[in-house]
Amino acid sequence: MRFFALRAASIVTFAVSAALPVAAGGTISLADAMTNFDAPPALLDELEAAVRAANTTPADVVCGATRFGRHWTNLGGGRASPYECPIGNKTLLITGTHEYHDASGKVLAPDSPGLNAEAASVRDIDIAWEWK
Repeated sequence: MRFFALRAASIVTFAVSAALPVAAGGTISLADAMTNFDAPPALLDELEAAVRAANTTPADVVCGATRFGRHWTNLGGGRASPYECPIGNKTLLITGTHEYHDASGKVLAPDSPGLNAEAASVRDIDIAWEWK
């Protein structure tokens, strides 16, 4: 009986993890990451000040990000939040909720069957950030 409970738990874990994007971490420039979401004006102000203080540009800042695994038909290898971006002596952590779209632009439910195959693009929404 215990075997069946463990097997059921592993099936549930697999089903949940299949909808998660991460296969491993990856890198993306801050400038490219910012094309994945609409940055709130306050974030843009803080970024402008931070890159100026660090004497750099957003294109020169390299962030760690979530990378979509190969099990995503159209998104495999792509990047999405969270982004962890070292700028000067601080690190900016940008988080968001992934919003998946099919090829026609229709928003897909994050728990929809076949999400990995149907999702043609992803946007980060509900952006939040903090400095470490």
